Amino acid sequence: MDYQTILLINAIVGIASCLTSLTGFGYALVGTPFLVLFLPPKIAVPLVLFSSLPLSAMLTWEAYRDMSPGRIGGWLAGALGGCAIGVYGLANYPESIMKQVIAGFTLVGAVSLWLKPSKPFQREGLVGSLAGFLSGILGGASGMSGPPIVLLGLKQGWDYRKFRADMIGYFTLLHTSIVILFGNVGILSRETLILGVSALPGLSLGYLLGLVLKPRVSQVHFRILTIALVCFGGVLALLWH
Repeated sequence: MDYQTILLINAIVGIASCLTSLTGFGYALVGTPFLVLFLPPKIAVPLVLFSSLPLSAMLTWEAYRDMSPGRIGGWLAGALGGCAIGVYGLANYPESIMKQVIAGFTLVGAVSLWLKPSKPFQREGLVGSLAGFLSGILGGASGMSGPPIVLLGLKQGWDYRKFRADMIGYFTLLHTSIVILFGNVGILSRETLILGVSALPGLSLGYLLGLVLKPRVSQVHFRILTIALVCFGGVLALLWH
């Protein structure tokens, strides 16, 4: 892999890392659509999740005091079954078709939430497990596990700092599980591991920048930024062939 490609990967990872430090999600929503412009999907998707693990560890250390184990466990219970389905799809079906469908549903959900806010769900635990299941499928297939959980959290109106902490804990556990599955089915290659390590400088700089900016993000700004990220990732995915 040439140096220009390594620099480009670091730039993309740095931006994704900064946004994830701010919101608790968005790493794959930003990283995957750009990386697949010059990397095969079966390299780009595992690269995104593998390279996110050091960031997840740093964010977990910073946010663990605000995490809600019960909420995270409910999401994860649904997600573990879903991620196996998603990984199978990535390994066996045309990625372009799966991504178009995923992107379409993501955009519909984000636009619906923005235009027609409604009352929070009453059966939060059941809906959370379902959101986790969908999140697991999307994560295994494309690395973009965030939208179902993010849209649920915005609908429920959870405090954004606690919600951010819960997302960090959840995505750390889920993405670690998906990376292990990638290794078991032969998708996690030596090239992907090398690229993931080479992206550490960009990831570290993005993380530090995000921590500097985080105190300036209010509840209103958080909602706008998260919906914008979901829409942004969906649009790029629709344009990705």
